[in-house]
Amino acid sequence: MSIVSDETLQKFKDEGLLEDDSLSLAQFNLLLGVLLLYGFLINAGECYLLSRFSKVFPDFGFGYTSLLVYIVFALIGMFLIRKKAGPISLFLGYNCFVLPIGFSVWLVTSGAFLQDIYEAALLTSFITFTMCVGGTLFPQFFIRLERFLFFSLLSFIIAEFVAIFFFGFISNIWNIIAVGLFSLYIGFDWAVAMARPRTFKNVLRSAIDLYLDIINIFLSLLRSRK
Repeated sequence: MSIVSDETLQKFKDEGLLEDDSLSLAQFNLLLGVLLLYGFLINAGECYLLSRFSKVFPDFGFGYTSLLVYIVFALIGMFLIRKKAGPISLFLGYNCFVLPIGFSVWLVTSGAFLQDIYEAALLTSFITFTMCVGGTLFPQFFIRLERFLFFSLLSFIIAEFVAIFFFGFISNIWNIIAVGLFSLYIGFDWAVAMARPRTFKNVLRSAIDLYLDIINIFLSLLRSRK
């Protein structure tokens, strides 16, 4: 029996995601974990290089540069991960999200205490594990949240931009909301990942979704401590 509804299955079919399994469950999960670890290691390497680079050019506008780079790379990434994209395009698209986010990770971690970084990483790991278990045990519950999560995320982004450009600050409450929202997204994205056929294309799509969820939780937790 399928763990997803007919509506979700039809959506996967429309997106060309209903292919035959080419990976076992263990292989799928292992490759997914490797891709996520790859993304986090890339970010760690970027933080190290940027910390050294900023000492040489201390007046370089990293804040504005990170935003510009992220927008450009995100647009390229969205093009590369289009519905009919192949494994190579999906992997390149994954990197287009990972690389610019390294700027944001560096900006947040550079002014933080090592203990705060460690605690944020540990709590992020706990949240990720818990929500993945939830997505495994209650897949239908999380999949039904799709429209709610999309509308909530869209509203959150709009409200955040309004707060920044019209009021000039972001309250700590936004970080708490972000943690809750992206935690639910982990449960949703994990449930969807387990429902999709286990192919290289789908593991890459799942890695992109889960990476963005996890890194947003980590950054939000760390910002709340600063």
